[in-house]
Amino acid sequence: MGCSQSGNTAAIGQLLEEYTVGMTLGEGAFGVVYSCTNKKTGEQVAVKMVDKVETPVVLIKREAEMMQRLEHPNIVRCQNVFYERYFVCIVMDRYVQDIVDGLHLYMKEKGKLHGHDIIHIAKQMAASVQHLHKENIVHRDIKGDNYLMDRKNIADKKCHIVLSDFGTACTISPDERLSDEVGTRIFWAPEVYDRSYGQKVDVWALGVTTYGMIEGRFPFRDDNDIKKKELKTMKRVSPVCEDFVRKMLTKDETKRIDANQVAAHPFLTGDQNGAENSTKTTGDDAGADEHEDLRLDAANQDVHERRQELVNRLQAGKKPPPKGKPNFKEGQVHNVTEEHGSRKYEWFQPDKIQALGLLDIKGVVQRSGFVDDSDSGAITSMLLAHKIDISSFGKNGARTLEKFEKEVQDGAVKLMLDATDYKKLVRSVDIVLLRIQKAQGSSKILVETNEQTSNGENRNIHRLPGTKKEPYENRLETAKRILKDLLGMGDLEVKLDFDDVETVENSEESPSYPGVQTVYRRSIIKAYVASPATDPKLVDVGLPKGTAFAYKNKETTKTFAWMSETSALKKGVKLRAAGSETTSSLALAPIGLSEDDLREYLIKHNVDISKLSSNPNKSLKDLSRETLKGECSLMQNSKGRTVRIVDVVYLKIVDPTDNGILVHTESTQNGQTTQINKLPENKRRKDENHFHTVRRILKRQLKIDDNQVSIDPTTVGYFLDESGTENEGYVGIPTIYRNRIISLQLVKQDASGPKSSPVRT
Repeated sequence: MGCSQSGNTAAIGQLLEEYTVGMTLGEGAFGVVYSCTNKKTGEQVAVKMVDKVETPVVLIKREAEMMQRLEHPNIVRCQNVFYERYFVCIVMDRYVQDIVDGLHLYMKEKGKLHGHDIIHIAKQMAASVQHLHKENIVHRDIKGDNYLMDRKNIADKKCHIVLSDFGTACTISPDERLSDEVGTRIFWAPEVYDRSYGQKVDVWALGVTTYGMIEGRFPFRDDNDIKKKELKTMKRVSPVCEDFVRKMLTKDETKRIDANQVAAHPFLTGDQNGAENSTKTTGDDAGADEHEDLRLDAANQDVHERRQELVNRLQAGKKPPPKGKPNFKEGQVHNVTEEHGSRKYEWFQPDKIQALGLLDIKGVVQRSGFVDDSDSGAITSMLLAHKIDISSFGKNGARTLEKFEKEVQDGAVKLMLDATDYKKLVRSVDIVLLRIQKAQGSSKILVETNEQTSNGENRNIHRLPGTKKEPYENRLETAKRILKDLLGMGDLEVKLDFDDVETVENSEESPSYPGVQTVYRRSIIKAYVASPATDPKLVDVGLPKGTAFAYKNKETTKTFAWMSETSALKKGVKLRAAGSETTSSLALAPIGLSEDDLREYLIKHNVDISKLSSNPNKSLKDLSRETLKGECSLMQNSKGRTVRIVDVVYLKIVDPTDNGILVHTESTQNGQTTQINKLPENKRRKDENHFHTVRRILKRQLKIDDNQVSIDPTTVGYFLDESGTENEGYVGIPTIYRNRIISLQLVKQDASGPKSSPVRT
């Protein structure tokens, strides 16, 4: 055993050099577990990929080192550790499932367990905690989710279990008191709320877990119950079993038994007359089939999606970029395959579109957009949640918070996570650069060497020509704008290669916003001048001889030179992406409210949350999930009433050859097909510009290259729908729909994909 690399630096694919990663085995708040196979030995193991965004690397390293030094039959064995770009990957022995899975399976097939059914499990749980405490370690997240089983049947007396997930574990001296509020709240001991606790918090959590295995529910519902409510009589167990559970769930820490006493209790040892026996249960099995979901602390949907995308990047890190013809063509059915199903898109003619009313967007037309379209408070909250000090904004030459918010709302920048670091929020700016050869196969490329502004400022620079991409542009459109407006090549034919675009990400401290890192995503597009040598306009750009030239636009005069690659590199010109630069570190930033935060928010704004329980499909948990996924937001209207805002973006994608419009016609999930017949659409996150929503739909739902469509930014339609009542959906919280329809046009493709045509001024 040992770490494959110390520190926080890591290259893509170290894990994949030794292991093949397979299916997902489980996922929690801080990481995801996959099956994997050792390439040399064929051994089946598991790898826990701990998310660097959710946990600081120093803590992940501490967890891995602790696992490596703990050796006990009931503690999972760590085999190796890999420090990857987005995750720390802990390779460990593989097990079939956790106790919660085993418990749910048993209850589904046979009903609740009796006390005598879990003695073999309770013994092993006690042994694991006893060993930790002997080693002066406290786990602080003991629960069924963290105990792994080697078989499906939890009642099998040969079932072997091990304790896993040491992310919250730490060393502790016998007299030491801890104060950190970590672990899973429903398993907290009363003293945790006082922020003064010791090893016996693990014993309490063992009691909660044991009670759950027998009763199929938690002993306490909330914080108040944990601190004040007495444990109810356990009717289905023997007195010795109930005594065992009660002594672990004694609220007074000084009177609660310790781990050694747990392991020595008669319920587990059977040494005394009161030992557990199936003939000594009291009461009956009334309610034996009633139970609740004991799975807690799962990853939020947005976290799950972010991890899945990062794992995909990890696996694709050593593969060459895909090449080939575009998969989205005029007049053809477009099928998109997903993990559990597929979606079908078809082209409908205008008469069919009209008959189905697909362009009849619900709501009142808003000629000037939505009055309170932006949620500046949400952006400020994101900054504060990621420990960014906004008090320095607007001082000593820095730009103001209002300017920052406007940049995000206008789409000039995006707020993203740097997935290689702990809760690091960054500004992301997309830039397109052109690496233009003077002719196909030529060794000379175009480099910008000087820039003079209209106010006389003069800068000597060496870089590839390029500019910032506007939110409504695709890379092809930005490249054409560079050729026309920055280089004066609008009348020449320049071929662009989009089959091999390289992306480089560089992070810099923003001088405009102290404490904020800006990540510049530079897409390098290869190109060459394809105009015939007899074209007289070549002289304007120093061709065919390859001499320097200048071009003046409205604001600046830029000077360019045709250089060999060797000369350009000596001047410090970034020509290609290399190493980890080729794989993006950016991911969508977290947004929305956890269930606890949402409850606090609603109570603060006088919403009766008890009404939410009247609709089981629109509960507090469902509303929290929607906010976390960015599918809705909450705000106060002009009367101070809390309302739910759902912002939907519809795409009207038109084929100019016959005016056909793309329609989402079918969705298939788990073998079940549903007719849809709607325009492609998705909900806008409150921290993004609507053109960025369009890009998400194109990439994630339609899965097409955005060069294949062109957005018309001048024809966005806005519709405000306030027809919903407070009794629809989430009871007591009326919903307002902000609907927008954005027009796009299919771009004609040639056989080799999206190549630029001559740009004419």
